[in-house]
Amino acid sequence: IHYLNLSLLSAKQNKIKYNKANAYVGLALVYNLEKDYKRAYNYGVKAQHTANNLGSLSVKADATLQVSKALAGLKQFENAYNQHKLYVALRDSIDKNESIHKVMLYNLEIDFEKTKKELADQQNLKENIYQQKIQRQESENQVYAIIIGIMAVLVVVYYRGKRKQQKINAL
Repeated sequence: IHYLNLSLLSAKQNKIKYNKANAYVGLALVYNLEKDYKRAYNYGVKAQHTANNLGSLSVKADATLQVSKALAGLKQFENAYNQHKLYVALRDSIDKNESIHKVMLYNLEIDFEKTKKELADQQNLKENIYQQKIQRQESENQVYAIIIGIMAVLVVVYYRGKRKQQKINAL
């Protein structure tokens, strides 16, 4: 109880609603175990209210269970039964949400793998295109080298022919 109260005080000071709600649930649980059902009920109701503001189904379900137990201890069986029905409905909702989350997670994993494969395929395609461009450029370079070589031979032949003609003309 001492540490739960410290946790509650810290949560209030730091305005952490989730911790505040959990501290209330913990206090309700401890007081239910000690059979101090009035305090357990008060903390359980505070936990429910805080969980409602927080929007946490899990904390609300835990708080509702503690309220149900406290009401049963206070001999308010009809209210305890109603709270227990609410608890069961909340647990079912949480279980359904977990199932939905698992399916969504599975679908996300499949989509991720598909996207990863598509990106790998695109990367391979880009690499193939790049390799083709490199090969084409190498081929073009070879053609240009051959043309330059032929032109160099023609220039040498022309220059020799011109020198020969100049020698003949000089004679």
